[in-house]
Amino acid sequence: MEEFWTSITEHIPRLLLALVVLLLGWFLARVISKAVFVVLARTSLEEWAGRRLGVKTGGKYGHRVERIVAEPLEVHAPELDAKARSERVADALQRVGLDESLRSRFPHQLSGGQAQRVAIARALIVNPKVLVCDEAVAALDGSVRQQILDLLRREQAATGLAIVFISHDLAVVRSISHRVMVLYLGRLVELADGEGIFRQPRHPYTRALLDAVPVPDPIAPGGKLSLGGEMPSIINPPSGCVFHPRCRFVETRCRIQLPRARSIGGASVACHRAEELEL
Repeated sequence: MEEFWTSITEHIPRLLLALVVLLLGWFLARVISKAVFVVLARTSLEEWAGRRLGVKTGGKYGHRVERIVAEPLEVHAPELDAKARSERVADALQRVGLDESLRSRFPHQLSGGQAQRVAIARALIVNPKVLVCDEAVAALDGSVRQQILDLLRREQAATGLAIVFISHDLAVVRSISHRVMVLYLGRLVELADGEGIFRQPRHPYTRALLDAVPVPDPIAPGGKLSLGGEMPSIINPPSGCVFHPRCRFVETRCRIQLPRARSIGGASVACHRAEELEL
């Protein structure tokens, strides 16, 4: 026991030094991150993004609905007084089909559809030119999902709003998109108009995605193309075409040379063999 305590005593200075280094690193990280935030907050890019780019997220917040919806105005329209902000909130809630009686509620008191409408109202209150929707309807049931999609279509028709709609649900993508971009490991593999990409995909990954959609018919034939293997690391992607480890049409140049997107039949496709493949 005496030897144990002697050993501990010998290591105390090292432990204290390590603790000081950790605390100093934490303090510097906090200071640097705040300094960077202050610098960024004063750039014209932030002002442009705040006023012209609306982001609709799926998260919930710990404030009442009125505060949630009004918060972008506090940042990007500080000249408005409380009355003007309240009027803008009422208008935003009306645009998304919510009653003013919901203003005093907390997010946990809302249904899933109501919470999504609040998030959309928050994004629209600064009248952006572009709305980014990341999995906006992923957690909703069918009827509520359709209501949210109809809301987005009406807003787009009324204001000319551009919508970047990010989703893994191909049925939703097909129903709302004018143009569709397919990404794999963060790289564009195909870009085409909404109907064209579903009617005639030109990249093997796009074809595999469409064939993976379940069909409600137990005797219907399966898709023509299924994916094998594992998803590569986005941190250490494969050489050449990033899709080549899982592509059944791979050839030598696919493993070496990164394909550049080129126009083929009205679509932009990043595949060495896109012209010759019949998918």
